[in-house]
Amino acid sequence: HLPDFPDASRITVRQLLNHTSGISDVVPDPQPGFSRRDITTEIRLGEIRKRPLDFAPGTDWRYSNAGYIVLGAVIERVSRQPWHVTLQRTLLDPLSLKRTRFGSDAPLVPGRVSGYTRDANTGGVRNAVYISMTVPDAAGALISNVDDLLTWVRALFTGRVLTAESMRLMTMPGGTGRNHLSSTNNA
Repeated sequence: HLPDFPDASRITVRQLLNHTSGISDVVPDPQPGFSRRDITTEIRLGEIRKRPLDFAPGTDWRYSNAGYIVLGAVIERVSRQPWHVTLQRTLLDPLSLKRTRFGSDAPLVPGRVSGYTRDANTGGVRNAVYISMTVPDAAGALISNVDDLLTWVRALFTGRVLTAESMRLMTMPGGTGRNHLSSTNNA
């Protein structure tokens, strides 16, 4: 689906889903202010393309936000619309998840709470720094509420989202070799 992506012929959608693609989350040269501006799919993919694979596709397991961003790009290529529009139309709307959506800061969302973070200098709490949701993109740009999350979990575990076989595949270990978590999740 993304023939100009390095190693595209060796990376499968399943590997993107189960973190066995080898696509690295390590950002070699982080750009100051990068997370505060909107970026396009092509810019995100361009940054990910620069990274060498962490391992040959299918030979190991390492969590990869970048892999999910690539998966979002695949959805966009196949559907010819933004991944979150496809997700809204084909999954969220049919499940009546009315408070789950792409986390753009533009629309006013009733009940949306601002984020907070711990201040490293004082140990206190402060407002979180703004991050454009075009940066985490398909790897974490959705917002929701607890009621929709409960609806989602019930739908997922009662067969409304996945077939029994897909659920089995999703919940079984998918990597080969030694499983380990990456200590860096910068994507």
